[in-house]
Amino acid sequence: LISEFSKSDVITIKPDTLFFDLGKSTSKKLKVTPDVKIEFQSGFNLSDELSVEPEEITISGPKAQIDSITEIKTKLLDLKSVNKSINEEVSLAINKKFSKVNYSESRVKIKGTVEKFTEQTISTNFKIINSPGDYKVVTFPKKVELVFQIGLSDFIKINEKDFSVECDYNDSRLNEIDYLIPKLVKKPGLVKDVKIMPSKIQFLLEK
Repeated sequence: LISEFSKSDVITIKPDTLFFDLGKSTSKKLKVTPDVKIEFQSGFNLSDELSVEPEEITISGPKAQIDSITEIKTKLLDLKSVNKSINEEVSLAINKKFSKVNYSESRVKIKGTVEKFTEQTISTNFKIINSPGDYKVVTFPKKVELVFQIGLSDFIKINEKDFSVECDYNDSRLNEIDYLIPKLVKKPGLVKDVKIMPSKIQFLLEK
């Protein structure tokens, strides 16, 4: 029988078309999240947030797989002793289990402005909220100092009005402590690592 088949020629195959069910196809845009680890050289830092170009990419493919993808991250960008602005091309961290998904981009650029930072100190008033109605809260001291890091190019742009500090009397009353705790409620995006001095405000209640 085998010898008979070996002498035969294949004339046609029926059916002549094969169909594969790959499911419903769809597409969507997702924001790219950079996975970055940066160690700066002493005195240097980012003057603004990192940016990604393009910040969104389009993925397309079977709906079941597209619906399972909720974020797109880059592969880890690990930088050390950084003292100049960042402009690096990085591959996307593509999950191999989504083999039928197409990406509009496979690589993105991560950018960030790096500059020399310096320490600055500003003295500012603070506001007391939730003070007892029948009493006046007298504080010692009357002002606090804000110590922070700021880029050299932005040093002259910052003043007291850019900050807001509050002390909540209710926090002291409910926690049964005899001092107020100053909290920073507003600050400009240009500054980093803000410290409030002193961290405890002594007070008296006066009729």
